[in-house]
Amino acid sequence: MARRVRGPVLVGGDFNFEEDDEEYDVLLGLTGLRDSAAELGRREPTVTRENPYRQRSSKPDRRIDLLLTRSGAETGVRLDHVERIFDGTFDHSGRALACSNHAGVLAEIEIREGAGAALPAPEPGAVA
Repeated sequence: MARRVRGPVLVGGDFNFEEDDEEYDVLLGLTGLRDSAAELGRREPTVTRENPYRQRSSKPDRRIDLLLTRSGAETGVRLDHVERIFDGTFDHSGRALACSNHAGVLAEIEIREGAGAALPAPEPGAVA
């Protein structure tokens, strides 16, 4: 579906896979989406054992919440900044709480009319 969109594309969420998983390569390879945190060198875990809701988890800290972007044919997407947010805790009646069991991802993006790019073809490895 994303391949058919000629305008800019922004996709964010909890993908439940990491950058070294096949699903990551397939999604980016088929859609031409770019991982904003990876592109800007800001790979920070979004689920951590420091979070009060995950302290008993046996899973390692991971970055599974992603913001993916792609320029459109006529409209460009330029990444300015990305960071992990809402990762702190607060005290409520003597108990440490957090906003969520995942940290958030905040990105500053510039949408530029007339600065588009040719839509990328699917990567052969992703198709295989």
